[in-house]
Amino acid sequence: MKSIKLEWPKLLRLARSGRPEKRALGGRATLMLWSDSKKTVFVSDPGLLEQIDAARSHSNPFVLIGPQHTGKNVFLNLVARGVSKSNSVPCVDENVLGNMDEEIERFFGKDGVVDRNRSALLHFDFMERAVTWDAFIDKLNKVAVERVLERTDGKVIRCPMIRVVLGGNYDLPPIFPGGPRLIKYLYAALAGHQHAQTRRLAEQEHRLPVILEEMLAALVFRGEISSPDAKKIERVPVACIDRLRQYSVPNEFTGLFGLVRSAARIGSWDSAINETRPGTVFVAWGGKSRVGGARLAERLRESGVLVEKAPESLGVGDWWPQIKSKLSNVDFIVFTFCHQDFMASSRLVKLKEWREAVEIERTLARPLIFPVFLDKTRPEQLKSIPGIESAFLEDLLKRHWYWVSWRNRTRSGFEVLHAELSRWFKIVRGS
Repeated sequence: MKSIKLEWPKLLRLARSGRPEKRALGGRATLMLWSDSKKTVFVSDPGLLEQIDAARSHSNPFVLIGPQHTGKNVFLNLVARGVSKSNSVPCVDENVLGNMDEEIERFFGKDGVVDRNRSALLHFDFMERAVTWDAFIDKLNKVAVERVLERTDGKVIRCPMIRVVLGGNYDLPPIFPGGPRLIKYLYAALAGHQHAQTRRLAEQEHRLPVILEEMLAALVFRGEISSPDAKKIERVPVACIDRLRQYSVPNEFTGLFGLVRSAARIGSWDSAINETRPGTVFVAWGGKSRVGGARLAERLRESGVLVEKAPESLGVGDWWPQIKSKLSNVDFIVFTFCHQDFMASSRLVKLKEWREAVEIERTLARPLIFPVFLDKTRPEQLKSIPGIESAFLEDLLKRHWYWVSWRNRTRSGFEVLHAELSRWFKIVRGS
């Protein structure tokens, strides 16, 4: 059986030597180490290292984009640390959570986040929630560009040592409003449009052996696993690497760390991968909910769920029979709806697909269908639409349904759906 040897002892020796960074002869960083009381992470992604070096070389505000669990926090701490202890500053990581008035007071009030951290790299994460708040953006612009805190009690405080980073889980430009206030900050004042982006595992599959090597060394360095246990799994079968490339590890790098821990505990990569393999869903997105359904499918994939869907191009005739082979490999069907699906011009095909799914479900001794509404429609509202089959309504109303708005990715609906799917994945696997 072909295998790849993970040279983790070399990294472990480097970490224990107290050298947080390894650089090439030209001064370019080839490896960085971040370690605190909670985590130890090696960073060797060339693109990421280049962005960290660039962010260290200036004191301007910048934008940091990246999906959850892709290392934004590590990126920020490495920038804040600088290349030596003499130029390091605290890294303050805060999410934008509430409404505009609450967040203005929390960030810009007396003893607020900015007031308490006037000499820090200050990360405003989840900025997608605040991009339309002109009053919030104006105060943020003052802090980031003019280095002045206009506190909510009227006091103006200079804070020349502060540095602001905008954070988002997905690209911000598509949701920028056209107003000049936001644009002046996010474009004109960002000194060369400084922009950094962390990468998902799926975008660097070719680096999986290197990433596993770094994770193994980091876990031994943390004391979470022993050197003898690491020795047992330092050879990874090529077949296991190929299997990992076939699906996104749950929760990105966080999930991959968990898989390495499991492999060390069990002593087998094969068993660990089987134990942590994500569940599979088919996203039924026919009808008017096609666009929202496609977005939901991508979001589920980003969260580590295996997603099957209808092919982009279908042959003549009903599309449902053409994807039945895919359904034999899935754990659940996520069936999407929006209000327009129930209009007379579009509901016949949608209801036929629903009946097909229900028939498959009846052959199982467990739930199969997760109904998801992609707009504000409530199932009980469908009673007022003439012509909808009473049997369909009765079946739908007795089920637990989910509401996931694809227009607002910060709502809790997706988290509820994902948590329930995860719970049922474990039930199906008997774990």
